Amino acid sequence: MKEFKEGEQVLYLSIKDVEDTNLSMKEIIDALKVAFTEKGNGRFEMPPKIGIHTKKDAFIHAMPCWLPKYKACGIKWVSGYPENPKLGYQYITGLLVLNSTETGVPLSIMDCRWITAMRTGAVSGLAAEYLARPDSELLGILGCGVQAKTNLEAILVTCPNIKKVLVFDIIPENAKKFAKEMGTKFNLEIIPVTKRK
Repeated sequence: MKEFKEGEQVLYLSIKDVEDTNLSMKEIIDALKVAFTEKGNGRFEMPPKIGIHTKKDAFIHAMPCWLPKYKACGIKWVSGYPENPKLGYQYITGLLVLNSTETGVPLSIMDCRWITAMRTGAVSGLAAEYLARPDSELLGILGCGVQAKTNLEAILVTCPNIKKVLVFDIIPENAKKFAKEMGTKFNLEIIPVTKRK
């Protein structure tokens, strides 16, 4: 049986390791443009995700993909458990495993939380680039969790004329916290709104 050669050991990356790559949102959006173009032209293999549901509101999904242009293949094993924050855990958790396209040997196992949040936001930014009016100045965000932050960041990349953001969350304190934090980060007017009575 062949053993791993030097340099072929599996690379383990924590969420901090992944964040420390310092990929910008623009770089992620640009990579998605290529990936979506490849997908649109049928140059990919991505079967429908399969999942299990250990609780009524929860999921654990397996999401494999093969993208020949980048000679990249792997699988994301990701879970979403809405009650996790009450237990001190994050809502979304999971791993991303990359394999060699030549041998199938696992190359890397990494935390997928940052990747998932950034990719999700980048999709919104990319959609806004093609679907929003170029002169758009107002943005509305429903839900003020992790993905709201990356959605805002991505939309500001592709819609640089945004001047005001209205945010709503079913927990009003979350909207206030989001407005303060992200308003400071992007030097932007962000206003928490409440539902009408």
